Amino acid sequence: VILNFLGLSKFISYINGEIYVLVNQIIMRLPIIVLILFNWRKMIKDSNAAPFLATMSLFDLLAAQLASINPYAFRIASYFSEYNILLFPEFVSCQKNKMKKLLVFSLIVIYMFVYWYYIYVYQGSHMTIPYKFYWY
Repeated sequence: VILNFLGLSKFISYINGEIYVLVNQIIMRLPIIVLILFNWRKMIKDSNAAPFLATMSLFDLLAAQLASINPYAFRIASYFSEYNILLFPEFVSCQKNKMKKLLVFSLIVIYMFVYWYYIYVYQGSHMTIPYKFYWY
């Protein structure tokens, strides 16, 4: 109904079905949300873009739940998750202490590596890596 009202009826096939909560999508985005919550006051002081970037992360989390309806609907979340490219440096730049900057930077790099490994290596998504590891 909302898509028809907005004139986006050609996208109805992407979200045709019942929606339910995908815990794995929440877990994958939880570190970003936690960093936003812990750094919110600092980010608000230092950056005018912080509210927009945090909102895009929230929309990413919500749009990722659309994958429960259609396996291709997760692509909608990609339009919001691309702003993480700008959000991650904000986490680092809002830290005043060098050690905290290093810690936040390290956490982000670890998060990105674990995310890449889980999505592309372990799950074999998008056929980027032709190998799939099986745990026995």
